[in-house]
Amino acid sequence: MRVAHCTANFSKFKGNPEHLAIKFIALLLSISVVIVSPCMSMAQSNFNNLNEMEISKNGLTSHLKNQSRVANRAAYELHRLANPKTGRIPSNMRARELAFAKSLPARQNFQNSGLAKTNELYSQNWLPCGPYNVGGRTRALAIDLDYNGSSNQRILAGGVSSGMFLSEDNGNSWSLTTSLLSLPSVTCVAQDPTQHSVWYYGTGELIGNSAGRLDAPYLGQGIFKSTDNGNNWVQLASTTSNLDLIDSFFDFVWDVAVHPTTSAVFAATYGGIQRSIDGGMTWSHVLGTNSSPYSEITDVAITSDGKIYATLSRNGANLTNYGIFSSDDGGDNWTNVSPSNLATDPYRMVIGPAPSNSDIVYVIVQATAAGDNPKAHQFFKYNSATNSWTDLSSHLPNFSDSFHAGIGYFNSQGGYDLLVKVKPDDPNTVWIGGTNLYRSTDGGNSYAWVGGYHPQDYIYPNQHPDQHAVAFFPNNPNSLIAGHDGGLSLAANDLQATQTWISLNNGYLTTQFYAVAVDPQPGSNPLIIGGMQDNGTWGTSVIDSETPWINVLGGDGGFVAIAPGSNVLYVSAEMGTIVRVSSIGNQTYESIVTPADAKDFLFITPYLLDPNDPEVMYLAAGNLVWRNSNLAEIPNNNQDSTMINWSALSNSASSNTVVTALTVSKTPADRLYYGSTNYRNMTVIKRLDDAANNDVGVDITPTGATAGSYPSCISASPSDGDEILVTFSNYGVPSIWHSTDGGADWTDVEGNLGGSNGPSICWAIILPTNTGTVYFAATSVGIFSTDQLNGSETVWAQEGNDVVGNVVVYMITARPEDGFLVAATHGRGVYNAQFSGGTVIANNDRNLLPDRIRLAQNYPNPFNPTTTIPFQIQEPGRVHLDIYNSLGQKELTLINQDLLAGDYQVNFQNQQLASGLYVYQLMVNGYTVSKKMVILK
Repeated sequence: MRVAHCTANFSKFKGNPEHLAIKFIALLLSISVVIVSPCMSMAQSNFNNLNEMEISKNGLTSHLKNQSRVANRAAYELHRLANPKTGRIPSNMRARELAFAKSLPARQNFQNSGLAKTNELYSQNWLPCGPYNVGGRTRALAIDLDYNGSSNQRILAGGVSSGMFLSEDNGNSWSLTTSLLSLPSVTCVAQDPTQHSVWYYGTGELIGNSAGRLDAPYLGQGIFKSTDNGNNWVQLASTTSNLDLIDSFFDFVWDVAVHPTTSAVFAATYGGIQRSIDGGMTWSHVLGTNSSPYSEITDVAITSDGKIYATLSRNGANLTNYGIFSSDDGGDNWTNVSPSNLATDPYRMVIGPAPSNSDIVYVIVQATAAGDNPKAHQFFKYNSATNSWTDLSSHLPNFSDSFHAGIGYFNSQGGYDLLVKVKPDDPNTVWIGGTNLYRSTDGGNSYAWVGGYHPQDYIYPNQHPDQHAVAFFPNNPNSLIAGHDGGLSLAANDLQATQTWISLNNGYLTTQFYAVAVDPQPGSNPLIIGGMQDNGTWGTSVIDSETPWINVLGGDGGFVAIAPGSNVLYVSAEMGTIVRVSSIGNQTYESIVTPADAKDFLFITPYLLDPNDPEVMYLAAGNLVWRNSNLAEIPNNNQDSTMINWSALSNSASSNTVVTALTVSKTPADRLYYGSTNYRNMTVIKRLDDAANNDVGVDITPTGATAGSYPSCISASPSDGDEILVTFSNYGVPSIWHSTDGGADWTDVEGNLGGSNGPSICWAIILPTNTGTVYFAATSVGIFSTDQLNGSETVWAQEGNDVVGNVVVYMITARPEDGFLVAATHGRGVYNAQFSGGTVIANNDRNLLPDRIRLAQNYPNPFNPTTTIPFQIQEPGRVHLDIYNSLGQKELTLINQDLLAGDYQVNFQNQQLASGLYVYQLMVNGYTVSKKMVILK
């Protein structure tokens, strides 16, 4: 969600799991009771059966109110990435870094070349682990025209930071159909009505994408085409662009439509309407100016009898050719049919033809730049038979009494979310969408509030604010799917008085994570929690790709932390709201722990728990690091910010900067590293050897670091606090620095990730192992690792290129004791891997992971058609043995049953899998191990 509306008075919405951390540990660990109960502590077992608990939310409300998400998020993203010398993000950087990534070695190829120190893969395999039931921003949505509910159940949907997905079973499962190496941007999709196997999708999101920033919006790569019903896609060469900023109309494709009789393709792009009469091989600019200034926002729609409607925005420019247009001759000629009272400066305008009456067309207009209330919009109904307009603007939804204040009125957030869709069999039943979804059955004169925020429960169950698309089922106009910032929702009966929704986010991996954490204690359940853009914070204690995650907190989710054993969690929302969720006996409590006197929080606020004492927290706020010496003394259910045990480490503060990264070493204890910047000409990295006593600290800024660059991460080796990595996330600066003496001396180890086209370095970790040290980097083009830091000659190789791909990865974290890794992507969910180097750090204070399961290599390997898979389990439990393809998608389940401890083997006779590389994974009582197999036919 993107506006302050989602922070309305929480006390009125007590018990809602979408935005409040209520009962989620009970839910999270009730899953654990079934699957990982042998690992649970006594405290964990007490989290069960808390179904009647209710907690006041007044304090939490005060922290989430009145935040300007759009502006704060945009500034945060710009500062992270802009080159400090220019204050700008380099032109078309996303396309440039993706092209650059193709030159980088993949881990398996690099390993086989003999350049690495060992013959073992650093991480055995990467597998998706969800969130299975949470989706991300979806602008593209269509249901196959041949859908019949039985032999054809095809649905296509696209995430703007994720790619195109296909479901062939009515949304019960999804597969990614676009390349892992291509730009994961989809903004619109259309099927050819005359050749149903032909599809087109457009790319590039001008408004609102967190992969784009203020002066560098999220450019696309033109239009893609499928001729096999959406299973495979090819970029249309005629729509590609060079590596310059906005050098092609096809850099932003708002919509695409196909003529019902001629198959001509129309694309609403930046600058106007494009037409192709040869299946996308060539294009002509048929509407809009050919020189600056351009209409930035356009739309196109075609009626059932082939009449074409289009819109051109004025968007504050000195344009005379703008408004609403129609064409009766296939786009050769256009007539401006705008109503006389159309706003003098319309921004985004969206068209909704009535399928059952080709004379009727609805148009919703963002009439001001802000587009933040009903009066900032217009709504018209056009009758082409009489060439007449009906102004319905005064009837736009305005549920603005005190109970609904801030969430009930129509708001498109500057055109970020705007739609109009007409029921296929009734021209008077129409849906309009902004933050909410509304339905009118009387031609736009009155409305029912049916999606987004909820009139009583704050969020519609199984729906999500920020509406972008609606698609009706071809065989049933009384059912529809909605696409929004939370993925996909089905209304099985779209005319219900009280609308109910069914989530279709069944493995639709499109979520955009900012941060992730894993329970640091081996031997416990592998609890993972993470904070996401638009979707809050969610968690899971079952590490597979098909188990639903549990909601923790709403808003834009941020940093997270887990105390060892997962009895206490810390979760956050935007602008510094931090909540502790804990259990005592059979009660669960949530408590605000944010320091009352802290200010100037980053949109995504960094904080962490001391690795030697989980009751100690360090938090970045403005130019200060704050330290809490004993979080346990903050009362349970504390509902306001507090100063209990908080102190500002003022002696070390760097004036006129903002702290952006921090870490605390395990050995030695109480050593704090932090980084701060003013974004322009000043960057500071400091080391405090006695942070507990507010020492002055030592400036250890690398001499070659670019002044004003943004420290995105500081990582200390868990076995030696003198070894550290510092990363800077800006484009075009030296981005990875390494020190083995606590920052006295530094080496630039960016190596082959550097250069003007190199990626943004978001995060890095140091992982000591029994065979050496491995370094992992999370970047804007995927995960990379190396075991040899060699200055400018350092070679980083890509991890999981055939599973994770080139998606943005914001954070990677590891549990050193057992080599469990988790990566949070900003577009395709979370992935995990088991490091194959063995136990890495001895710690007498913790129980190391027992050797509970063993999985042997299948033999023969490669094989056809039969192979044997041996394994051993040391304790009875539920056993899963599954086979995954190279994309991390489950192909087969060989075992799903309870077994006693002992030695086993499975004789697998392949009858359906094609030749290729596969992964087989054994999971017993929450522990997993995987190996690879090859089928040769």
